[in-house]
Amino acid sequence: HIEIIKKENRFVYEGNITEEGLKNFIYDCMSGQIRRYLKSEEAPKSNSGVILKVVGSTFNKEVLNNKLDVIVLFCTTEYPLCDSVRDIFKEVGEGLRRNRGLKFAELDTMRNDVESFEAEYFPMIVLFLSLIHISEPTRPLYISYAVFCLKKKKKKK
Repeated sequence: HIEIIKKENRFVYEGNITEEGLKNFIYDCMSGQIRRYLKSEEAPKSNSGVILKVVGSTFNKEVLNNKLDVIVLFCTTEYPLCDSVRDIFKEVGEGLRRNRGLKFAELDTMRNDVESFEAEYFPMIVLFLSLIHISEPTRPLYISYAVFCLKKKKKKK
């Protein structure tokens, strides 16, 4: 297969390579007529833990098109700092588990691309607000509890 990379976007040519097919593929890439290729791990069959595993193909459904607020940890298994942040993230998730308006998710940025959001660095934690819950008065509780857990971990070191 042939891959064209245009400003962080990948386009994959599949099928038999012919001169005409390649010309059309390049033209379609440059004119925006082909959807970009997004890498994605396989969606998990079971996803019932405190931290929901999100992959490239499930990101929009689980995070952006959700009726709940979603806090996402963008990280990778190849970066050691992500392991310690993941532990804190899980602790915060367990502490807020009973809050029905909020869920926690994690996405491995090395194995998954997301069309509608680009993590600028990792580990990176982003709160995606649901429009349904924007005026909910418990929102400051999320932030203060997360800060408490981070301070507690820092003091232990």
